[in-house]
Amino acid sequence: MKCPKCGKEIDDGSKFCVLCGSRITEKTDSNTKAPKKKKKHLIPLFVTIALVAVLGTVGLVCSGVFNKEKTESEIVQQGFEDYFDVKNYVSELTSGYKNSEGYIEKHNINGSVLAVGAYAKELYENKKIKDYEITEGKSVWIQFNSGVEYIYIPLVEGIDSSTISTYQPCLTMYPSDLQELGSKCVDGAASKVQSVLNEYSFENNYDNETITLDLLKSIGPNEIVIWHGHGGYNTKTHSVLLTGLKLDEEKFLLDPIYYIQNLGYTNDYLTGRILCSDSGYVMVSYKFFEKYLENLDSSIIYLGACDSGKDDILVNTFVTKGAKAVIGNTEEIPTEYNLKMISSVFDELVTVSDKKYQDIQTALEKAKDTNADVYEETGCIANVRIWGDDSTRLSDEKINTEYKAEDLIDKSLPEIVDIMGGDFEVEYGGDKLVYYTSPTIIMYNDKTLPGFAFYIDDAVMDYENGLNIKEKIKSGSYKNYSFLALLDNAKLTDKIKANMTYNELTTSLGEFDCGGIAGGNDYSYYTDTLGSQTIYLFKADNTLLSSYDGGNIKKDWLKEHNPKLHAIIVYPTTSNNSQQEDISAEEENNNNDDWKQLYTDMIANDIDPTSFSLIKIDNDDIPELIFTGSAVGGTRMAWVKDGKLEIQGIGYGEVRYYEKQGWFYCQYINHGIFTDSVYKMENNSLSTLFQGTILPEENGFDNPGWFIDNESVDEDYYKAKLNNAFDFSNSKTMDQYYSRSEIIDAINNF
Repeated sequence: MKCPKCGKEIDDGSKFCVLCGSRITEKTDSNTKAPKKKKKHLIPLFVTIALVAVLGTVGLVCSGVFNKEKTESEIVQQGFEDYFDVKNYVSELTSGYKNSEGYIEKHNINGSVLAVGAYAKELYENKKIKDYEITEGKSVWIQFNSGVEYIYIPLVEGIDSSTISTYQPCLTMYPSDLQELGSKCVDGAASKVQSVLNEYSFENNYDNETITLDLLKSIGPNEIVIWHGHGGYNTKTHSVLLTGLKLDEEKFLLDPIYYIQNLGYTNDYLTGRILCSDSGYVMVSYKFFEKYLENLDSSIIYLGACDSGKDDILVNTFVTKGAKAVIGNTEEIPTEYNLKMISSVFDELVTVSDKKYQDIQTALEKAKDTNADVYEETGCIANVRIWGDDSTRLSDEKINTEYKAEDLIDKSLPEIVDIMGGDFEVEYGGDKLVYYTSPTIIMYNDKTLPGFAFYIDDAVMDYENGLNIKEKIKSGSYKNYSFLALLDNAKLTDKIKANMTYNELTTSLGEFDCGGIAGGNDYSYYTDTLGSQTIYLFKADNTLLSSYDGGNIKKDWLKEHNPKLHAIIVYPTTSNNSQQEDISAEEENNNNDDWKQLYTDMIANDIDPTSFSLIKIDNDDIPELIFTGSAVGGTRMAWVKDGKLEIQGIGYGEVRYYEKQGWFYCQYINHGIFTDSVYKMENNSLSTLFQGTILPEENGFDNPGWFIDNESVDEDYYKAKLNNAFDFSNSKTMDQYYSRSEIIDAINNF
């Protein structure tokens, strides 16, 4: 059969012509002529004329003006007709390259582009279109005889005061998990800026169809624009952005108002400012922004779309209009990496360094470091870069920042040093030593972070070996600190400071009992309001010391005497408590092999243990091995220190511990005698914090009772000392035990 429009021979039953893309409708009567498609597209035009007459806009009917507008309308009308026909055919042509979700697979991108390109070439050779261009691996550009332009860009799954405006025109086009990530990262970035900088207001949150052509014309000065969506590139159009406006074929044919609205941009369709896309949504090129945007002075534009910075044309359009800085992507960009970069860049832009907000170049480089793993995992090839002034800051105001522990608790030591301006003091113990009874390395700067003391346990051995700890900290040798102590007026949160009294503190935390007297005559209360653990230390006065009965300090006594906080201890939310060496993957694998071999050799040579468990007590990557056998062997622990195996008996029974924090407890029961032991593992060395013995009267002992260091104490005092040495309420127990035959596989698979 022949195509009724262009006359090309096509297969019987075809729905579209392979040459011109026209629909093929079956004839119901051989004597009936096929309707001329152009007629039905004239319906909206007639209605338009009628509406003009009814509205009384007589001036529009004046000779030349009306005739010219009518002519342009008809031209665009024909262009839309050609566009819908070709788009529908391209959809069928590329269906074999799509997965079940309708996306083009990555390995099929070039195949689909070449297939559409071959179709465009055939249309051009038969004079059905004015021009075309194939950008291999990216897109096909077609210009119809009317002048209307169309771009085929394969849709690939996972690829992509002042006012803050967020634009996400393609949000519903992503899977639900990426929609959620998009809202979190983009809107979250805008909210973060607003929360830190009062001069910015997050007023405009545009998603999907709300992003109209009229809206894009309103982008103005002193604005942060965060754009996330689909984009593309062609050598004819340069970089283009997909909008939220969709050309609906059904509405176009039947709804005159829809028709009128879209023909409002008649000349833009004919000049390449607005382009039709394969998805049905219209795209805008640099020509659109060049024509309609006027003043972008002091604006910052983040174009989070594929190929938005493939060349300089689109991004420099914004710079030429006055934008201070524009961020774009040089290639296709995975959606996950794109979104996380947006979030990280704005997180960094509101970070203060040396009393100034981070400049955009530094923010971008730090964001790249933060998301390096995502870059590798997603196979990203795009470079996120800046056009304009790379020293731009969201605010040039010099500030004196009042930090809170909640602002610092998740930062690494190099980040803390950066906040301190690179200058700090280092002490081994000293006046800022609280909570610990033995000295450790403490870093502080009372000018930039008054009242904050950072405890670096990993530096103790280097200090004792005579190394320059301050220089090692500056060089980044230690990544994390063990915990943060708040002293004087240092703030935990906006509502809690380190110099508050009990009654002041209860306005935020509510009333509470405190634990018993701990070392150094402090008594403490444990909570989890911030970090992995927060410890409130109150100074014990003479009244308490004289009346203390060995138990908890009750809230009634605390309210009456209203003691003042001595310090607040905060542990990081992440497992930051020991130094993590920067070693290569090969070295790391070798180390893994070393500890595994040491453990398996020990198990082979020791026939006593029958029950095994792997737990992480200290904060390195090698688990500790707990094993139990006969009453003689008891419960023992093995660990690796300096490449050698260490083994020590710790009791006989269940181990309770704090994962990666070093503290653990074990009880030994032998011949009716109970021995409680609390240990601390630090720098791969084990020390005993508490050891006490109970001789129960019912077991027939001549001198029953409770003993600490071989001295008799009363029961309440014994329990208080034990509970102060180890907080049982939040500790973990070993939840998995292995037999001798199972433990080797567990070690090798760890």
